[in-house]
Amino acid sequence: MGGDILITLQTEHLDFSERLAKARTTESVQNNRGGRNGSPIGGRAGVKYDIIGARGECASYLWASPVRWNVRMPVGKVADLDSFIDVKTRPNHWQDLVIQETDPDHWAYLLVCACRHPIYQIRGWCWGHEGKQPRFYFDPPGGWAAFFIKADDTIIKHPALLLDELRWRQQLRKQTEDEHARENRAEGTDAA
Repeated sequence: MGGDILITLQTEHLDFSERLAKARTTESVQNNRGGRNGSPIGGRAGVKYDIIGARGECASYLWASPVRWNVRMPVGKVADLDSFIDVKTRPNHWQDLVIQETDPDHWAYLLVCACRHPIYQIRGWCWGHEGKQPRFYFDPPGGWAAFFIKADDTIIKHPALLLDELRWRQQLRKQTEDEHARENRAEGTDAA
């Protein structure tokens, strides 16, 4: 694919992401939510993966801004960015983009690599329905079945195309809000 986007996280980004990850881990333990793909929850290993994930989200947020980062929402219930982008951060460059069987088909899944910390590589993305193909399905021993897509697979698109989709959706949302505001003003004028 080529053309990875590199984002360097500064100390304040790293600190915020670590605090966020620890809060999420605490919430997961309190609510008895297990890790995904057999990943650990709680403890040192669980916090490590949560920190990597939060830092990947932070890098993606900085890259895609202006965009809403849903930091306080329960993980997995709401997209990480805007209403449709789920960030999947992997510690190593050779690791695949992982999409769960239960992940929404209409979300975009963004692969981020943390292998050059504090530089994060935004590698590419695909739609959920594109990634949920039988050829990507794998049920690893001791893990959870999911779809594992190589970063260089032909369905993985350049990150710039996701920014195009995001900006288009933001513009459409703004136009809809403006139309509603005009209608509300007109209704108020008619009532007077």
